[in-house]
Amino acid sequence: MSAKTPETNPKTATEPKEKPVLDPVEALEAVPLTPAEQDQALAAELVLGVLETADTEAARARQTADPAFALLVRQWQERMSGMAADMTPIMPPARARQRIRETLGLIAAPLSVDPTETTPWYRGPLGLVLLAAIAVGAYFLFR
Repeated sequence: MSAKTPETNPKTATEPKEKPVLDPVEALEAVPLTPAEQDQALAAELVLGVLETADTEAARARQTADPAFALLVRQWQERMSGMAADMTPIMPPARARQRIRETLGLIAAPLSVDPTETTPWYRGPLGLVLLAAIAVGAYFLFR
């Protein structure tokens, strides 16, 4: 007598479920980075200027303290400089440059103070002298 093997019913048989197809970005984000890859990513983000202010300050501090990280930053700068070599520089309009300087606090807005405006005579040194003379005269007059 032969041993019977259990037959599988095609309706009840479980087939391996297919994994859902991930978006390529989600797939990359799902895989954790190694410490070396994290350093590479941080150096690249620093060079590209996409870090937040606090992260940029921390990365700059690390760049000065860690020679290996400084080398990574330098390598990324060299990689990115090749992209800029073929670009034609275009000067932004004067209004845009002025607005950038004002936003960064490098200069005051043009004509924020009217250079032709004069102060009234009574608000300058002559006004102080006149006020002092009136005070002294009133002191002696009503004494």
